[in-house]
Parts: sequence; structure tokens; C-alpha cells
Amino acid sequence: MMMTPYRRQILVAAALALLSVLLMVTGLTAAVTRSLGSVFDPWRAERMAEGLDNSSDEGHKEEQTIQAVSVANHRLKAINADLRQRLAEYEAIAGEGGQDPQTVVVARVQVVSQSSREGQERSAVIDVDGGALDHVKLGMVAMVGWCLVGQVAGEGTYRSTIRLITDKDSRVPATLFAADRERPVAEGVLAGSSKPDHCRLLYVEDHPDLEVELGMQVYTSGLAGHFLPHMPLGVVTEAQRQVSSDMWSIEVRPHYRLSTITNLLIADFEKHTDTTQTEDREQE
Repeated sequence: MMMTPYRRQILVAAALALLSVLLMVTGLTAAVTRSLGSVFDPWRAERMAEGLDNSSDEGHKEEQTIQAVSVANHRLKAINADLRQRLAEYEAIAGEGGQDPQTVVVARVQVVSQSSREGQERSAVIDVDGGALDHVKLGMVAMVGWCLVGQVAGEGTYRSTIRLITDKDSRVPATLFAADRERPVAEGVLAGSSKPDHCRLLYVEDHPDLEVELGMQVYTSGLAGHFLPHMPLGVVTEAQRQVSSDMWSIEVRPHYRLSTITNLLIADFEKHTDTTQTEDREQE
């Protein structure tokens, strides 16, 4: 069948119309896509930013949680160490001292300030955060565990002053024991020294059987009413016979470095010593 020129023109016109429709549809779709993109792109960007912010916040919160746990862990360790120290001190009072801590211990105090002067007129006193309101009184004993470290020399409402055994005015009747800690070899008086954290054992008379050696132990003799006997004071670090007299020159290092202590126990032994003296008089 032969196609007439008229029919050919109709077919060409139809093809051109179809192509126009396709172009229009394609262009419209692209425009819509671009329009919708311009609308949704900011929303997408915001959601992405929120996601990043949330991730950042979560990371920051996690870091804060780790830090808080670490701080709490350190605090618990410090509390545990303090409780262990207290237990050891009370066990020493009950064990070595043979005393009931609940009966003789008046207060547990912290050092709030120290005052010291070097040289021949060396002083060593500390202030603690326990006073009359805590039943702390003049003459009471300051201890670390069962070791004597000083005596209450000043009393306030909220604070007290402790004169350490290294102070120039401190005097404690003492007994020198052999290294085995079982045999007393001499009597004397423990006094402060010009050396930091040291004492001197005075008035130890020489005799043929006495040989003072390094490492010998010094304890309270119990001759003074405030101190019970056999409270540890320190260890001999230097000893020599004096050429100009019949006395020994003896240096003693306290069991604790007193310039660095932070906690003390205040104890009252007067009732115990009064009871002991009464019993001794009754026995006589």
C-alpha cells in the first residue's frame, strides 16, 4: 500500500507531538526533583547535624561518667585506707597496750597547723581540730596507735595544741631496753633535740655493765602520771660515752616522722593510773 504525502505529514506531526510531550514530562520531572531537593536538603542536613550532636553528647556524657567513677574509686580507696589505719591503731592499743580503746581514747583529731623553730631552741608544736567540746583536756596523751608522740599543752573550745616529744620543752620519763625489747638496761628522760624529728635520752648514767647500742628501744617508764609504762617512743640512732662526765649521749629517732603526721588519737590514762596507784597502796 502506497503512503500518500498527506498521510506521511500526519505521521510526522504525530511523532513530533509525542517527542514534545516526552520532553515536557522529562523537564518537569527534573524540575520537581530539583524543587523537592531544595526543600528536603536542609531537613537532611539538620537531621545529620542532630545525629552528630547526639553522638558528641553521648561521648561527652560517657567521659564524664568515667571521670566520676574514677573520682569515687579514689575516694573509696582513701576511706578504706583510713579505716584500715584506724583498725590497726585500735588493735595496737588493745594488743601492745592492753587497753580498751573505747575506754581510753577520747578523740581522733586531725592536724590543722604546725609551728616549729630550728636550732638549739627548737620547738615542735601542732594544733589539732579537737578541743574542750570533744572532751580534750590539758595533759592528755597524743598517740599514733600505741606510740606516744606528744601531750596536750593548750586547750581551746574547738582546737588544742599538742607539744610533740621532739619539742625542746618536752620531758618524758623513759626506759632503755635491749634490742630484744625484753630486758631494761637503763633509765632516763626523753627530751627534744636540735635535730629535726629526733630526741635525746638524758641522764643515762654509765656503769661497767652498760653498753648502749644502735637499735635499742626506748619506752615510757610510767613514772609520770599521764603516761602508762611501756609506750613506744623511738629507737637509738647514736650513742657514745661523754668524756667530761659519767653520762651517755644518746640520740633517739621517734617511730614516726612527727613533722608529717596528719592524724592523732587523744587518750586519757589518768583514771587508769589513779586506779593502779590506789590498788598499789592498798596492797602495801
